[in-house]
Amino acid sequence: MTKSSRIIFSAFFCASISFSFSQSISYTAQGRGTALGFETDYHCLGINPSALGWGNGVEDTKFTTGAMVFYGYMQSDSLSKENFSNLFSQLRGQIGNQTVTREEAQQYGAAVKRLANAGTRAELDMSYINFSFQTEKFGGLAFNVIDNYRVDTRINTDNANVIFQGNWNDLLDSVSIAFDGDSSKIEYRNDLGADTLQSIYALHLQNPLDFNKATEGSRFKMAWNRVYNLGYGRKLFGKDSLFILYGGVGARFIQSIAQIDFESDGESSYLHTSLPEKAQGRNGSVAHVSPLSFSSVGGFFPDPVGYGYGLDFSASAILFKKFRVAAAVNNIGSVTYKQKVYAGKSSSTETLFVDGLDPNNFENDIRELINGTQLVEFVEEREFTIPNAAVVRIGGSFTPIKQASFGLEFIAPYSKKNAFALEKPIFAAGIELKPLRWLTLTSGYFGGGVYDGQIPLGVNFVLRGGKYEIGISSRDMLQFVDGGADNVSTAFGVARVRF
Repeated sequence: MTKSSRIIFSAFFCASISFSFSQSISYTAQGRGTALGFETDYHCLGINPSALGWGNGVEDTKFTTGAMVFYGYMQSDSLSKENFSNLFSQLRGQIGNQTVTREEAQQYGAAVKRLANAGTRAELDMSYINFSFQTEKFGGLAFNVIDNYRVDTRINTDNANVIFQGNWNDLLDSVSIAFDGDSSKIEYRNDLGADTLQSIYALHLQNPLDFNKATEGSRFKMAWNRVYNLGYGRKLFGKDSLFILYGGVGARFIQSIAQIDFESDGESSYLHTSLPEKAQGRNGSVAHVSPLSFSSVGGFFPDPVGYGYGLDFSASAILFKKFRVAAAVNNIGSVTYKQKVYAGKSSSTETLFVDGLDPNNFENDIRELINGTQLVEFVEEREFTIPNAAVVRIGGSFTPIKQASFGLEFIAPYSKKNAFALEKPIFAAGIELKPLRWLTLTSGYFGGGVYDGQIPLGVNFVLRGGKYEIGISSRDMLQFVDGGADNVSTAFGVARVRF
């Protein structure tokens, strides 16, 4: 039995219960759909570092810091409030190691199956350290650390049945057992005793299982990176009342925590994996690869499986103190991995070999066996470089009065060689209103690429003239009013402080 041959199916399972496009997180930008002409402090890292020269917008302050910033997004053509509720309940139970009933597991499996067949895209960004220093003479310097987790997966119907519905009873015909050197073949039943389960050395399927055919039309793309962002921007020349030109540069050091790239067309399949040792659970399966549980990869500081870099270049201008225009190229660079490469076997498998089954967990043991063993073969281990999903941004904002600003932004792919690169351009339009000194409301439009038209919504509480902020937003307000919305997202920032 090969330890790593179960990775593909197990990884599918991880993707379907995980929540997961920018190199920085801004909960205010998520609420208005556009960032280029608005964000000024560490939130502009990975977007428009030249904006660090604009100042932070609050008088008598030079420093901006922020505690935890979180952004989560999941989109699927089959997503609904009911399906999402089932997924969230199960995820919450797994985080707390809670035991679920068979009925709850079946509800969860049905929801996951619908998402798996329709295809699911997910993102999760978490920022732990956020800091910027800005003065008129020096310009602005900013730094933050972000965990970025992204998944794009689709599983065909037959595959989803095997993995999520637990239909292994329909696949098994008989088992071979050995007692004291004597072997025999018996019919498989659910009520086999502990001694019998421990003596099983082979499982016989009712029908041959061909991995490439079983996974036809399936894909699984996952990347979990920890990004250390640094940016600098400043005024280049101009007059305050007419025209000011700014320039900015950004750089990031990328540590990849995990990466999986799988695709199957029915005739052949390939799998590239770069995973920490901890992620390979019992019998070599990928038990969990979840950013919501760092123990799944060996703690908060796991050994990286890849290293890389990214570069940002941007320029912006302020005209008549009311118009801001900007252009940027973000995340030019790559990540290099030591990858293991696997290929699906072209032959069909009728018998799965095992060194006994755990009487206390034999259902999972059988599912793991069916979902991976002896169905793929190791090809080679090699160094592999993946270009970043770089983008080009053009846009700006207009502030006719102090209480209202409007913005536009156009985002296009700079490189399409990354599995998560934009396929098509994205267009965003946003509005920011300040009806009260302590309240900011945002909304707009966001669409293009792989996203349907969405209407973002955000609320930000501003205290002591902007020295303290806390807010929450969503990329699409339709999730709150339309039970058939195909996505769910939220972003929030805790205690942005300026001093």
